[in-house]
Order: sequence, then structure tokens, then C-alpha cells
Amino acid sequence: MYQRANRPNLMKDWLASWRRIGALTRKETRQILRDPSSIAIGIVFPLILILLFGYGLSLDVTKVSVAVLDDDRSADSVALIGEFRMAPDFVVTPVGSLAAATTLVLNRRVDGLLLRCASIVQSLRRRRTQVVA
Repeated sequence: MYQRANRPNLMKDWLASWRRIGALTRKETRQILRDPSSIAIGIVFPLILILLFGYGLSLDVTKVSVAVLDDDRSADSVALIGEFRMAPDFVVTPVGSLAAATTLVLNRRVDGLLLRCASIVQSLRRRRTQVVA
């Protein structure tokens, strides 16, 4: 805790730091106004980026094409594939073999693979039934 004798020094230090910040702000403002390219870098480019990211780019994932290889055709795997088919963001392409799925990925016909559907459902069920103490 500051004693009463140190409070005037504290106030002087506070005012001095604000004076330094003001001087630095004036200096940088003059420098920016002298060099037109820094106006472009400091004002124009950020505005362009704000408009581009605000209106032009969308990072929402839609219409993801997925190749599905269902080896065991169990009720769990059929239910999982049905969930993917009903989701509006996925386009499901069933394949008969891993080689066919790999070919689709390499030819960029699909964006991803869904393999071992039954084991995915089983691991999800195990996670739901875990007891957290």
C-alpha cells in the first residue's frame, strides 16, 4: 500500500505515462499521414478483409460427399448410415469395397470415408453409458 508521502509521485508517474502515450499517438498519426501506403495498410486492407469475411466467405460446411462402406450390415450400422442420409449436410455414396472407396477419394468424387459403422455406433454407446464420478 502506498503511503501518503508517495501519492504525489504516483500521480506524477500516471500523468507522465499518459503524456508519453499522447506523444507517441501524435507521432504515429503524423507518420501515417506522411506515407500514403501506410493508410492503405492500416485502413483500406482491414476494411476489405471485413467485407470479404463478413459477406463473401462462408465457413459453413454443406453438401459433404461421403463414401460409406458397410461390411457387417448390422442394425446399428444401417441406423448410422440412415442418420447420415437424413442429414442435409451430407451426400452419402454407398460403396462395395475399400478399393472402390479409395478410388472415389483419390479421384475427388467424395470428401471422406465412413468405415466400420457398427464399431462407431458401439463406441458412441460406450461413451454415453460411462458413469462419471
